[in-house]
Amino acid sequence: MRVFLFLTFLSLALCVQFTNGNGSITFSKLLNTFCAKVANKNFLMRPKVEPLFKITTEANIKALKAKFSAAVVDLDVSKKDQILAKIPKNMNIGGFNTHDFFEEGINAIVKGQTETLKSLNAKILSQLNSESIDDVNFVNTFTKWATVLIIDPKLALRVQDNIPTMESDYKSLHDQFDEQVKISNELRKKFDKDFQAAVAQFNSILSEKNPKALEKILKELEPLIVKLFTQQGEIFHNLDTLSNVLEDYSSQRVAWAKFLIGMVDNHSLKDKSAKPKRKPLTKAPIDAKRPPWKPAGHRTT
Repeated sequence: MRVFLFLTFLSLALCVQFTNGNGSITFSKLLNTFCAKVANKNFLMRPKVEPLFKITTEANIKALKAKFSAAVVDLDVSKKDQILAKIPKNMNIGGFNTHDFFEEGINAIVKGQTETLKSLNAKILSQLNSESIDDVNFVNTFTKWATVLIIDPKLALRVQDNIPTMESDYKSLHDQFDEQVKISNELRKKFDKDFQAAVAQFNSILSEKNPKALEKILKELEPLIVKLFTQQGEIFHNLDTLSNVLEDYSSQRVAWAKFLIGMVDNHSLKDKSAKPKRKPLTKAPIDAKRPPWKPAGHRTT
């Protein structure tokens, strides 16, 4: 028994030493320390508590990290210039100057893919990679708490009694996360399919020499450009919502961490924040009298 206690104490001491060096506490260190301490009081909580600190499985997280690290769709700039050079500057289709319509539409889509989408992907990737708490008060409290070998039985009982509520809160966030990931995959699949269709049409423009046939291709391509821009906006809205879910989960995970070490008596986030919750990106209303990438109030004559 003494050997077991000594090894446990040594493990906790090494944990604290490692923590001080990093200036932050990883969730894995928190869980290992907590579970070791409660085990000394014959509480077996790891199977219930550990899953709360991962929004999804390791395999899913790995796949999502690959997805949000991948290069975004881009249209070769030189090819874009070649396409625009084939469109007469005095041509009008559907009430819009055709040359301006395609130049502005393509630029808006490329900018969205290379700037807005890239920024949203980077933010979500950073959130998925977050595995520690660097709050000074938490680090200091944990460091002191971890040096005490035996956990306060009242704290252990309080955590055990609250596990069902914690699991319920986790399920709500996990379900929201899964829903937004599913929507993200569906939206991206549709966009990629339509983008490839547009690329095929662009290639047809480059090879077409008949003016009438060229006009026909452009008429067919015009609604597809609008569709791609609209789909892109839906993707941005979805990713912003997904990021908000991850932000909520991050806050809840920190609250659970504080609860496990006795910093707070309540792990609920109902009264957590003084700042208003940021709303997801809004989608601009469709206006038939202007291309969707034009600012409100603009009219094409």
